[in-house]
Amino acid sequence: MIQNIYETHLEVKDLDKSIVFFEKIGLKLAHKISSRKVAFFFYRR
Repeated sequence: MIQNIYETHLEVKDLDKSIVFFEKIGLKLAHKISSRKVAFFFYRR
């Protein structure tokens, strides 16, 4: 389980598949900018 995470930047091949993965491990999608191919997540215990 994630204890703490503050900020990280990851380049991924498929943003939509990555969003699904990160949600499965407990991160919540906060914002997505499709035109820039970026997504922001937060983690709440």
